Amino acid sequence: HLRFGNGPSAEKEFRAAIRRGASDNEVTILLGRALLLQGKFKEVLRQVKDDSSDPKIRAQILMARARAHLGLRDLENAEKAFKEADSLDHSDVRAKVGLAQALVNRGKLKDAEALVDEALKTNADSLESLVLKGELRRLHGELEPAVTYFDKVLTLNGRNLPARLGRAASLIDLNRNDEAQADLKA
Repeated sequence: HLRFGNGPSAEKEFRAAIRRGASDNEVTILLGRALLLQGKFKEVLRQVKDDSSDPKIRAQILMARARAHLGLRDLENAEKAFKEADSLDHSDVRAKVGLAQALVNRGKLKDAEALVDEALKTNADSLESLVLKGELRRLHGELEPAVTYFDKVLTLNGRNLPARLGRAASLIDLNRNDEAQADLKA
């Protein structure tokens, strides 16, 4: 359910697993992701506790909590949690991308782009990184490069809604409305 973005169904299944005795942090992290999909940010902060000593698990916990803070527009705590998650697990680019999103919200586009570029050096196929790179190009008025980034995301995952919407917006700004219409229909 998580892979297809079905937060309510995923939440239901993870809560059922917890009722049946699943109590490890990984299930709680997955529940947190399901809650994030639904915009239940305060509930993520209540449910996903920062209580693991395992660095990889703790990084996942911190990222879920950071996303919740980001959703609540608590940028200071979001940035702090993303930085700590990144320090615990450099191989997972999602912390860098999350921090970049927080920086975009602060209007620090140059700093955000540097983090996205760093994330793409680590994982050139990171969908989140590519979508944010496309959005940053679009915000800078570089519409053709933006379309290229969104195209790459959609080649990797044709169901990626942010990439479809970003590409559609870029195509509309380029007066390529027929192409944009296909994305909007999809």
